[in-house]
Amino acid sequence: MKNTNKLHRTNNGEQPTRKRKKKFIILTLLTLSLASLFALLYYNYERDDQVYFEEKEKEVIENTKEYVKLTDEDGKEVLGISETFSSSGTWQAPTGVTEVFVELWGAGGGTPQCRNTVSGGGGGGAYSNKTLTVTPLSNYSYVVGVGGTGTGGDTYWVNTSTVLAKGGSVGSTGGGAGSGGAAGSGVGDVRYSGGTGGTGVVGSYGGGGGGGAGSTALGKNGSGVTAGGATTEYGAAGGNGRSGSVGIGIKGETYGGGAGGSRATSTRYGPVSGANGFIRITYEPPAGIYPTLAKT
Repeated sequence: MKNTNKLHRTNNGEQPTRKRKKKFIILTLLTLSLASLFALLYYNYERDDQVYFEEKEKEVIENTKEYVKLTDEDGKEVLGISETFSSSGTWQAPTGVTEVFVELWGAGGGTPQCRNTVSGGGGGGAYSNKTLTVTPLSNYSYVVGVGGTGTGGDTYWVNTSTVLAKGGSVGSTGGGAGSGGAAGSGVGDVRYSGGTGGTGVVGSYGGGGGGGAGSTALGKNGSGVTAGGATTEYGAAGGNGRSGSVGIGIKGETYGGGAGGSRATSTRYGPVSGANGFIRITYEPPAGIYPTLAKT
């Protein structure tokens, strides 16, 4: 009798070779697919932080927030957020954030109106920083110093006894230089004074403005008509004084630069404004949570 089961089972009960090969190929493909899926999931979960840093560290949101690299107490690089403020307002601590690093820059001093004389350069604003404990979802007020034509405004966080960076002093008629914002009068863990303005010479030139202090060093002093230069980070140069023909000095540069002095005869020139202050805060999001900073 003809064996009608020849294509399904051999006489000894085993699967034929073609059937075994087909099942083997299918199982192999399934195994490889599952392995690839698990590898992909593992990579996405365990992806190197450096890759994330490269993607996010330069992403700027609304010109006030950006991703930055921080170093934790174990020396490991972690992802952080930096926020900057150029005018006064209120900041709310995000969920899970309990510590913030606050940096302040005071405003630059201005120079007065003058007639038949010159004015000295205004002083640069000071710098202060401090690490503070905050409560999630609580609001914290801050004031950014305004760089008017008089003494530069102080910049402070919450109040003047929490963190404070002093503004530079106004230059005076006759060529007297304004002093830089004094570190000794500020409040913070690290403090730098702003640069002193340059002295003006009657009949010749107004004094250059003092440079604002940076986060790394003192502000640079003005020298004669020449303004004090910039200092890393955010410590801007002052404005040059007026030299040669009569006229007004140059405004202080952003942030914290002192104003340059004017030179005048019978016609009045000035006043000139120093630059506004500045605030930067930096904090680390809760462990294991990457921040989402979507444009609104």
